[in-house]
Amino acid sequence: MIENYLLANIATILVAHTELAMIKAQILNNRGYKLNVLYVPQANFLEKV
Repeated sequence: MIENYLLANIATILVAHTELAMIKAQILNNRGYKLNVLYVPQANFLEKV
């Protein structure tokens, strides 16, 4: 079930950075979805990649 996935697992399945998945989850939370986001990465996280 999708309910048991961590954002890191979802990011791996989507072949995306975990930080991008967290930003998207935060956007979905703002739209009314209830996702558990541990933290919101800083906007400059791509400089570290």
